[in-house]
Amino acid sequence: MGGGASKTSSGAMAAPSPAGPPAKGLTPQKKAASPSVAIVYYSTYGHIKALADEIKAGLEAAGVNVDLFQVPETLPAEVLKAMSAPEKPDDVMLLDYDFLKELPNYDGFMFGMPTRFGMMAGQMKTFFDSTGQLWASGALAGKLAATFVSTGTQQGGQETTHFTAVTQLVHHGMAYVPLGYQAGGEGQFDLSEIHGGSPWGASTLAGADGSRQPSAKELAIAKKQGQVFGATVAQSTSTPAERELKVCIVYYSLYGHVKKLADEIAASMREEGVTVDLFQAPELLGPEVLEKMGAPPKPEDPVMDYAAVSKLAEYDGIMFGLPTRFGSASAQMKSFFDSTGALWQSGALAGKLAASFVSTGTLNGGQESTHMTTLTNMVHHGMIYVPLGYQAGGDGQFDMTEIHGGSPWGASTYAGADGSRQPSAMEMSIAKRQGKVFAAKDKLVRIWKFPEGDLLGECKGHRRGVWCVAFSPIDQVVASASGDATVRLWNLKDFRAIRSFQGHSSAVLRVAFLANGMQLMSSSVDGLLKLWHIRTAECAATFEEHTSKVWCILVTQWYPLPFLWFWVPF
Repeated sequence: MGGGASKTSSGAMAAPSPAGPPAKGLTPQKKAASPSVAIVYYSTYGHIKALADEIKAGLEAAGVNVDLFQVPETLPAEVLKAMSAPEKPDDVMLLDYDFLKELPNYDGFMFGMPTRFGMMAGQMKTFFDSTGQLWASGALAGKLAATFVSTGTQQGGQETTHFTAVTQLVHHGMAYVPLGYQAGGEGQFDLSEIHGGSPWGASTLAGADGSRQPSAKELAIAKKQGQVFGATVAQSTSTPAERELKVCIVYYSLYGHVKKLADEIAASMREEGVTVDLFQAPELLGPEVLEKMGAPPKPEDPVMDYAAVSKLAEYDGIMFGLPTRFGSASAQMKSFFDSTGALWQSGALAGKLAASFVSTGTLNGGQESTHMTTLTNMVHHGMIYVPLGYQAGGDGQFDMTEIHGGSPWGASTYAGADGSRQPSAMEMSIAKRQGKVFAAKDKLVRIWKFPEGDLLGECKGHRRGVWCVAFSPIDQVVASASGDATVRLWNLKDFRAIRSFQGHSSAVLRVAFLANGMQLMSSSVDGLLKLWHIRTAECAATFEEHTSKVWCILVTQWYPLPFLWFWVPF
């Protein structure tokens, strides 16, 4: 819908209203085993549903398991009838409010939405608005997400529907996975016919009256997006890399504010064993202009000039430090992005992690829009955007006692109109947290108070990332499974480690309590399941029948003794 056409493709979720919207669909349940993706969509005339089916095929081709959900309708039955909207499919699960609590069990999400005036339909917005409790608990932070859309006209929301949807994902702290130009072989560059598909994701054009159906080219692009996203999810749930990770920070800093944030972020990641290189973007202003502006000498970090740009392909992730100019990145940073054309052409940065941090002169003078407008550069490269979300809540992100930067997009500071204000301790703390989040290696178990979202404490001791936690209400303890091949037991009164369970030879993926909290079961990349005694940390039994990593443990109490189910990929 490019504006207000009466009949368009698709739309999206909410709880039934008193007006009596139809509630048609299967009872929701999680069927897909890990690695798993939930496709959540709304479709009025079937266009988004057609794309969703093709995306599902692409995901499954990438080895990912998929559950398909439609969100509840918000329009009354008589309105849908007047719009000549077909019946909703009765063979697709209906994602009702009660099922929202199960969403954190998925590894990734693909959201399908029709356009209404250049942004998502109200049904999908209602769905996102209903995820407040998940936001409060940070349950979706770090999950992967992508989008696909339908519009009524050319350039009538083909990009802005994705763009405006990203804000929902950013506030949840979800990593946004764009398509980039990875569907070039499926017709993404074709100019011989009208078709959808953008660097943001798959799309179709329904026509002003909704009569046009997705073309073969649009369906091919959709399937390719499913394959790209599926491969990303599969990689994110695979064995953690044993090699040292490399991150590059590219920044421009006139008065030193962005440089200070960059140094704090770099130091934070280096603490986690990540190799970090800092480069500054080339200066465009002449020495005499800089002198008149009172700019200090440039830092000693090497300059990311045109000859050095090719080095970016050597890094696992890139963070961009951006001072604001009129609500978007400075010309120096934009010129840097413009110099990466050869990397774009070869797709060398597709799939790399990316994030941003900024500096503005005033309150709300680019604290969000600088991130947003810079995001388009990363999307065209096909880079995975990793926002901060609200994962710096314990570092002052929610504080209302003082002026400070920091948004769900990333760290930030205020320089003041004359550039004299320096980054505060709180802003530096938020920057440090962003470094930990981007490195994804803080190796902590955090305990939060629900629903307030207050951080109660941190459990420190693992040497690698934490893959899974389990809670025992009997002893008020938490067990954690880590990439360091151990399981640890934590006391929730003082957050200290009580015991360490050692015996696996590789990353421990899942952990679960059984026997009324007296035993633990763990599964690992080494293909083993181990049964542990809580009191002694001794291994009571080892199950060696699997030949590959074991991803899931399910404990039920339907029998006199606990009954174990576990799942392993073929």
